[in-house]
Amino acid sequence: MNPRALVVAALFLLAGCASSARAPVSAPQAVVVSAQTWQQIDREILSASQQATEQVKLFARGSMEHWRTRVYQQTEENFIPWFSSYWT
Repeated sequence: MNPRALVVAALFLLAGCASSARAPVSAPQAVVVSAQTWQQIDREILSASQQATEQVKLFARGSMEHWRTRVYQQTEENFIPWFSSYWT
């Protein structure tokens, strides 16, 4: 990198730190939220939670059904023939 650019950047940095003018600090304003708004938020959270619960239930049931079908298939194709021919 160019040494002049480093010197100029250092001068700007020092000039910014050395200035006496500060930005005024304003106190944060309190936000007032009505009870109706909080009730609406609560209803929306409850609704979203119930929808997510239903989606998870459907996914879990579908996954378990798929797993059970695969277990039955593996049992029919591999285990029963092996077990039946074990003693012969």
